[in-house]
Amino acid sequence: MEKIPMVVVAGPTATGKTELAVSLAEKYNGEIIGADSMQVYDRLCVGTARATKEEMRGIPHHLVGFLDPKESFSVAQYLPLAEQAAKKIVAKGKLPILCGGTGLYFSSLLDGIRYGETGENEELRLKLQTEYETLGGEALWQRLSLADPRAAEKIHPNNKQRLVRALELVESGSSITSQNAASRSKESIFSPVCIACDFEEREIYWNRVALRVEKMLASGLLEEAAWLFSYAPEGTAAQAIAYKECFPYLKGEDSLEHCKERLIFATRQYAKRQRTWLRRDGRFSFCFADRAENSQSFFENVCKMVESQIVL
Repeated sequence: MEKIPMVVVAGPTATGKTELAVSLAEKYNGEIIGADSMQVYDRLCVGTARATKEEMRGIPHHLVGFLDPKESFSVAQYLPLAEQAAKKIVAKGKLPILCGGTGLYFSSLLDGIRYGETGENEELRLKLQTEYETLGGEALWQRLSLADPRAAEKIHPNNKQRLVRALELVESGSSITSQNAASRSKESIFSPVCIACDFEEREIYWNRVALRVEKMLASGLLEEAAWLFSYAPEGTAAQAIAYKECFPYLKGEDSLEHCKERLIFATRQYAKRQRTWLRRDGRFSFCFADRAENSQSFFENVCKMVESQIVL
């Protein structure tokens, strides 16, 4: 089978992935496929750090901003859409460039994974959400630990979304464990060059995170969070970093400064998880922006890596 060449641009949040992906698309006649579980949602631009129209610089972006924030979205739904987008890009004689921060999307797509998908039960989910609010997460977690202990080991009692979904599956006659067991692999259709953007000096990176948070607040994060809180407070999107940290302030339960501090801390913790995921995947080569003399030198180094692995 002839493989589809693809450049994959990953990395922790606030490391310049979008800028790099757009520059690569300009140089190599490419189009970008989003690989971010929160950037799929419409109207949520600031909190998800989605590229603005100006930042896209005319490069088409697929699988971003197409889903209503009230809807749930899974990796099982993402994979066929990403494959279709890549095939359409190649059919136009262009290079697919996968860019984002959701590790499960990357690894599943590149490994040719297909997940068993179980239908949703909205009535049952609403019932479980009510029970979570009245009984607490610990009570529901105990119930899950009896029915699907392997799933319970991986879900914190405070993670409302994942806990409710796991119990929804259990009480519908399935389970997270059986759903994962139903997943299967096929030969991947991609021949990727995988690049992980990062900064070697952690102090430089933490400063970038803090600046990112300040920029989000200045760009309308609170207004976006207020809209989301009124429109889809129980949706998956409302659980995203940046929005959930704003809700206590919007409800008058905490100060803006404390919410900002929590957002910076949550972003740092998320970045650590992203790094761990990428390091476990041996396909990714880390490219440290602060090792290069300047941004142009960094870009040229990445281009050399791409051109050494893909015939363009």
